[in-house]
Amino acid sequence: MRSRSLRGLGVVALAAGVVLAGALPASAAVLPAGKIVPVSVDDPGSAFVGGEHPSISAEGRFVAFVSDSTLLPGANGSKQVYLRDLQSGAVTLISHRYDDKKAGGQAFSDHPAVSADGKFVAFTSMATDLVSATLKTNGVQQVYRWDSSTGAISLMSADSTIAVNAADRAVGDGIDISDDGKLVAFSTASSLEGKMTLNSEQVYVRIADSGYTMTISEDVTQSRGVRGRSDRPVLSPNGRWVAFESTSTELDPNASSRGAKQIYVQELRGPSVMVSQSAGLGGDKDSFDPDVSNGGAVSFATFATDLQSPAVTVGRAQAYVSDADGSLTLVSHIPGDPAAASNGTSTETSISGDGGTVLFVSEAADLAKTGGFRQVFQWTRSTNASMAVSVGVGTTAPGNAAAFDVQLSSDGLSAAFDSNATDLVSSPVAGGTRSESYAIGLQALVPPPVVPTPTPSDGAQGSASGAVAPAASGPAGGGGRLANTGADITGAGAMGAVGALLLAGGAASALFLRRKNERGTDRG
Repeated sequence: MRSRSLRGLGVVALAAGVVLAGALPASAAVLPAGKIVPVSVDDPGSAFVGGEHPSISAEGRFVAFVSDSTLLPGANGSKQVYLRDLQSGAVTLISHRYDDKKAGGQAFSDHPAVSADGKFVAFTSMATDLVSATLKTNGVQQVYRWDSSTGAISLMSADSTIAVNAADRAVGDGIDISDDGKLVAFSTASSLEGKMTLNSEQVYVRIADSGYTMTISEDVTQSRGVRGRSDRPVLSPNGRWVAFESTSTELDPNASSRGAKQIYVQELRGPSVMVSQSAGLGGDKDSFDPDVSNGGAVSFATFATDLQSPAVTVGRAQAYVSDADGSLTLVSHIPGDPAAASNGTSTETSISGDGGTVLFVSEAADLAKTGGFRQVFQWTRSTNASMAVSVGVGTTAPGNAAAFDVQLSSDGLSAAFDSNATDLVSSPVAGGTRSESYAIGLQALVPPPVVPTPTPSDGAQGSASGAVAPAASGPAGGGGRLANTGADITGAGAMGAVGALLLAGGAASALFLRRKNERGTDRG
């Protein structure tokens, strides 16, 4: 995606062919709106088996999840990764041994991320028997990718050499995969591109087909990894953008991190831009749980009190969206007041590919009658309103226990999450003693009618007092900072991530300069 150096141009050549193929059409909705279905069930679907960390495909057909149940294929007492087909009901063992696809790996596997069409699943694992008998995994957690066309598993957390040396430092739990399955993001303190890591965890992206691993969390010279911990990377569905958390002070020269963990976004090989900031100053407290749309809009959660005016005084984390033009929208606001933060902690944000929908988890009693439990909420840009979606069967009331680990499909029409509730589905019966994984079809929230502006009278200029203010500022998909690049920011173009790579230099500069100019204006 980058043309800032010859190395960046090399990435373009190596990534050729990063095109989404074989995906179902976006219209092939699997779940009706408002419908919740169980995912972590046995093969007949007659009993819950315990599930966690679900990941859902673009149109909601496939859900990957983790379970240690003996009722699932390949069970051996360790957590394994599985893929559920919600159309057929079939469940497939993903984290299998290299020499036996019906046997789970000898140690735990976790944190799956599924591609748009369910063809690829990335996951973390401590198992040593997933790829070959000779591969040295160094006794630490690694990242792998499963390919449904062959059933083969490949190591992703490796350097770019022919020898394919695995990371010698453990990979973090937060990983992601692009919709086409060709890019995998992860973090580790290992040096995988020959650059110094300064013993700090760095963010990497692996181009699976070429075997090339690039450093994302670089200093401005692109010569080394940054000081401070960078982790929890997420990829936009089209693979163009990477967002991540970092405590580093070296990523964005135009913003001060103020000693707190901040959220950054960049195109591959482009400059990092801090999004959890206002007028060039990072939030006064930690930000976390980012996600990024195809156009570079970033959702995140933060304890910061000073990203908006009036300041947040409730002492609880809130959910925001930072659009590509630099505008910031409070997502977890109370009904009817877009500037008023809710009274409960809101975390775990997930944004749709077009940036129009954000899911988040909140216990706030002034968003819904949560009963003090975390629940999943759906915010829609067109209405600037949110509603609880982790609700009991046959009712609009939130479930009777906590919901969490939410992930929105890239088309914004379905989601997966975990819950301890026992009233989300009528069958099978959930025990409530462990979490189970679910999928849900989301409802379209209808925007309120627009009140027309009164007709001017007596030759006076028209008054805006009768007009309805926009529900949320900023472009839905991030067109503001990319409008002049000619880029396909929706990801719908046939070239997908490759087209984004070819336009990287100009778009990255537009992002950087737009943010810089916006900050300068704010400083007045």
